[in-house]
Amino acid sequence: AGFVAKAVIYRADFGIKIYPGMLGDTVAIRIDSEAYQNLPKPAAEAAPAQQQ
Repeated sequence: AGFVAKAVIYRADFGIKIYPGMLGDTVAIRIDSEAYQNLPKPAAEAAPAQQQ
């Protein structure tokens, strides 16, 4: 499963006003994420129990 998130934030909204002419006020953010889950092996593939 995965997702992609995109956003644009404004530096001035966070009180960051230094160098407005060189950096601009907008910051584009992109997050790509992917995750997986290891599933247990089925009983048929599991190691046999040891006899005592």
